[in-house]
Amino acid sequence: MDKKAQLQERIKRLDEQIEEQKERIPPHSAKPEQIMELEELEEKRDALQEELRALE
Repeated sequence: MDKKAQLQERIKRLDEQIEEQKERIPPHSAKPEQIMELEELEEKRDALQEELRALE
């Protein structure tokens, strides 16, 4: 598997984790830890997307 495909797979997995985390967060009583975890996942995904764009 080449680097581009690996990045795409990692982004896909992070997107899945982000969706799972969003589902776990109650709409009106989110804990700061839950929001922080979600933000960390989104930051990782964004960094990988930037790396993928640099390869294209």
